[in-house]
Amino acid sequence: MTNNLTGSTALVTGGNSGIGRAAALTLAELGAHVVLSGRDTARGEQVVAAIRAQGGRADFVATELNDEASARQLAKQATDLGGGHGSIINVTTMVAESGMAEMGLYGSSKAALVLLAKSWAAEYGPAGARVNAVSPGPTRTEGTAGVGEALDQLASAAPGGRPGLPEEIAAAITYLASDAASFVHGAVFPADGGRIAV
Repeated sequence: MTNNLTGSTALVTGGNSGIGRAAALTLAELGAHVVLSGRDTARGEQVVAAIRAQGGRADFVATELNDEASARQLAKQATDLGGGHGSIINVTTMVAESGMAEMGLYGSSKAALVLLAKSWAAEYGPAGARVNAVSPGPTRTEGTAGVGEALDQLASAAPGGRPGLPEEIAAAITYLASDAASFVHGAVFPADGGRIAV
């Protein structure tokens, strides 16, 4: 079992920044044909160019993903560009499992994503699709840049003692996407600096 993804296609939603961008770059390094989606075409094409410059294969699909029709259209476009690897990885958050002030709506939407991963694992696993989730802790991305010291303070309470990097979360995602995780179904993988331990 290896992390070699040659011959597979990886659809990365939100692949034009942050954790999604890091995941797209890492999946491409492992040989996957990466289809990334997002709202910002310019940033998406920058990621595609970076992957291609390293000898990888990538395409960008602009989408809002704001309704069922757009999700189905994206899945069709990704399939047309190369098919799939048989693994779905949802990205959730530590606030999906513990309450945090002013994070109720965000946390509950991500908690629903956790249950969706487990339900899909039960539903689609017998047909050959593995479904799992990665739960990042505080991570330094473009999206958390405005939080400043609060991110460091939040991360300091965990054994890791610092915010994560997008590439560290991407490593967990690529593990779950690979055949090395062939017996992993319905799991929530905490890539949170040990925050789950405190």
